[in-house]
Amino acid sequence: DFLVEMYGLSSSEIEFYPLGGNIISESRKAELSKKVRVLHGYEADDILVVHSGKLSSSKKTKELIEAFVLVKSEKLKLIIIGSIPNEEKEILEPLIYSDSRINFVGWKNAEELTEYLCAADIYFQPGTQSATMQNAICCGAPVALYPYTSHELYIENNGFYVSSIDDYIDVLNSILNDKYVLKNMSAASYVIARKLLDYKVLAARMY
Repeated sequence: DFLVEMYGLSSSEIEFYPLGGNIISESRKAELSKKVRVLHGYEADDILVVHSGKLSSSKKTKELIEAFVLVKSEKLKLIIIGSIPNEEKEILEPLIYSDSRINFVGWKNAEELTEYLCAADIYFQPGTQSATMQNAICCGAPVALYPYTSHELYIENNGFYVSSIDDYIDVLNSILNDKYVLKNMSAASYVIARKLLDYKVLAARMY
């Protein structure tokens, strides 16, 4: 859109070339998911909601936690990965410790983050954009994303748009009442990943 509006290029002169990722196979995903669940004592049928980033107010972490604590089910677990800025600690830490289903695991390197994304039944990114979303899709994770225009290509039968606490609650209740919908969404994420995000495919377009 920027290139068309500001530089006057036609649609035939441009194409979408996204940040990509490495596809994690379904079998490897299952191995890593089991590893994370065993590490934290989660059951195989627990529904793991994963959220990550530098947890500034723009990431909507506070709002996500507030919605999560209102959905009362021991099967729901929220894993938060990243760093909490000093100005957010007084806000987020009491919320995190208020619910035993919430697990703040701190900052993780790229390999560790991939393990958690493979364990995720759904990856929540309700605030500002992050390349972790693409990596989550490459791990076959369904996603819940803010409805930015630039997210449109990343959601096709594999997730939800969320823009308010009510939306977060609706999504959590939805996946709680029908976990099988997440299996179908996971398959759809793999379709998007292999079509749009696979580094091998993206590299091939260069030569």
